[in-house]
Amino acid sequence: MTKWLIIYFLLFQSAFAQQLVVYAGLSDKQPTANKLFEQDNPKAIDTHQIEVANTIRTSNGNENSTTLQNYRKALAINPDDTTLLFQVGHYFASDTTNLQKDSALKYYNKAIDKSHAFYEAYLDRGYLYALQFGNYKKAHKDFEKSIAIRPMNKFSYLYDGMVYFTEKEYIKAKEMYDKAIELFPDFGEAYYERSFAWYGIGINTMVCSDLDTAAKLGFAKAEEAKQTYCQ
Repeated sequence: MTKWLIIYFLLFQSAFAQQLVVYAGLSDKQPTANKLFEQDNPKAIDTHQIEVANTIRTSNGNENSTTLQNYRKALAINPDDTTLLFQVGHYFASDTTNLQKDSALKYYNKAIDKSHAFYEAYLDRGYLYALQFGNYKKAHKDFEKSIAIRPMNKFSYLYDGMVYFTEKEYIKAKEMYDKAIELFPDFGEAYYERSFAWYGIGINTMVCSDLDTAAKLGFAKAEEAKQTYCQ
């Protein structure tokens, strides 16, 4: 099994290396199965399953233009609406071309300035810092602030762990996944990501155990990995 695990992680490393556009991430021979915070990594987009009101993710240019015009009209009427400021920030952050990151940051900052208890704004800004700015220090700070405001907040634990993993801080990554799992025992993705942390730490016997749990909880990628490499 160990041989297949090594091949599995090295194959992941090669696949993600081809997707690298902006950030260097983990570029050496260390297995890098979940380089979440790299530009153009589909997993980074798919994983961001945070429930936010009226999230806009459209690919049609005309629709995007109309949406932005509507946001501007709404802001002209109520420029201090915290939720609206957050939504505009999320709108710009959803531009995966990485060209609107400064605008996204501007509106997240405004939302946070208006409400220091807005945990979703800290969460999304942390995600933006990690994904589009590559500023992991600020990302950690925002995720930790989001957790302090709302401890029952599984994505902040998950993303904080992923940033630590990207920084090769595997024990810290595992600790964040542990917290997510402790609070949300049915959080399949946390088990999936923790399997990579186990491998980085060097405890290979736990890799397939967590993949198995994640698969049983319905996380599809874990099932695929488990069937291929944990026989």
